[in-house]
Amino acid sequence: VALICSSFKQNLSNGNRRLESSNSRTRARRRRVRNQSQSIRLNNLILWRVFWGFALVINMMALVLSGTRGAIIGFVIALLFTSLVYLIKGHIELIRKVSLTFLFAIAIALTAFLGFRNSDMIQAIAKVHPMASRFVNLDLKDPSVVSRWHTWDAGLRASLDKPILGWGPENFIVAWGRYFDASEIVKERFDQAHNKLIEELTTRGIIGLGTYMAIWVLAAMAVVKRIRNKNAAEQGFILLIASALCAYFAQNLFLFDTLSTYSQFIVLISLLVCINRESWDQSDNQAVEYVLTEGKVSSLSQRIKIDRLLAISICLVLSTGAMLFSIYWFNLKPYNAAQHTVQVGIPNQIWDSKKEAFEDAVGTAPGLANYPRILMIQSITTEWINFSLEERQEAYELVERESVKAIKQEPENWRIFYVLARFYQMSATEDQNRLDKADEFVTKTEELAPGTTEAKLARELSVKLNEFYSR
Repeated sequence: VALICSSFKQNLSNGNRRLESSNSRTRARRRRVRNQSQSIRLNNLILWRVFWGFALVINMMALVLSGTRGAIIGFVIALLFTSLVYLIKGHIELIRKVSLTFLFAIAIALTAFLGFRNSDMIQAIAKVHPMASRFVNLDLKDPSVVSRWHTWDAGLRASLDKPILGWGPENFIVAWGRYFDASEIVKERFDQAHNKLIEELTTRGIIGLGTYMAIWVLAAMAVVKRIRNKNAAEQGFILLIASALCAYFAQNLFLFDTLSTYSQFIVLISLLVCINRESWDQSDNQAVEYVLTEGKVSSLSQRIKIDRLLAISICLVLSTGAMLFSIYWFNLKPYNAAQHTVQVGIPNQIWDSKKEAFEDAVGTAPGLANYPRILMIQSITTEWINFSLEERQEAYELVERESVKAIKQEPENWRIFYVLARFYQMSATEDQNRLDKADEFVTKTEELAPGTTEAKLARELSVKLNEFYSR
């Protein structure tokens, strides 16, 4: 018995030693894999930092060279916001001191600029650099400031006519024309408000503005909720997102959205949505479990015994179909129509080619057909004297036909009536009776856009033509 027990003990001891040796090798292998993974992550992090640093330099150069004051003001406001928030909530004492120093530096620089903007040194700098010149010469009499002021005033007054739903998306120029009354000093035509809040209020009404502001309120709540009690790295990341949104909001008080800026806004809001989820504060394994839990089929679906893979497949097929349809209907068709519209605007083009391009543009996107219609009528008016008699007749019939459709589609769009008035004034060389129709469209233009340069020009031409033809 003693020999057997001794033998068993020895075998057990050998087995334990082999097991410990195997475990040691496994732990060593895991450490090597972990170290390699950390090394790869560090290298990737360095590469990303180099990339974003390079992108920051390029963007700053573009910002300075462009001299866009609204964007620069937005950038400065974002820096002030970041410094102030970090001064109050930041964890790293050195960065808090830097933030305080930056705030004092900005205050001193702004005071010095306002006090010495007319000095010889500042004026010499302004002559060298266009961006400095735009800021040095900025005052309430600046043409850009004056034009924006009258545009905002027209938009606010127009919003009172249709306060709930507004004038409709992309219809700011229609509302602007109704109340704009500074054609003597402002020569631009504003199809955008150059102020996102006024744009939303005018075109989408109180409902649209309220919905837009709700996005910002929720974004601010998410930032306030997440910026507290975070370590320095996470707090800095959230603060950078918030400052970028602050810059976007501030610059849009003077500019308008483009595809590039709006795409950045979507990305920033998406990041806020991500960091507001519970999985943000969990480890990788916990996050995977959280996502799996969130992705499970509901208890109702389990009760009615829906196969999860089948449900996912059906949803994927339906969403893919809807996405492809949306891409075709809302992107490809308008894009194709825009290509044909560009051809319509080519000057001195063969009439048959111009007419074919116009028909393709109108037929491809009927809902957006009024833009090619306006462009076509303008082109016909400009080139009328170069048309043959046959081409003039075809052009006249086309305008007669399309004008009815254009007015039916947008009865308050003053630009339609203006281009029609100009066409019938020009085509009166063929038939003087067309001046009667021209006068009708001039009157309608004055009714819908009384203070615009176009309305005044159309009336002056109407008076001169009637005098010329002794009418």
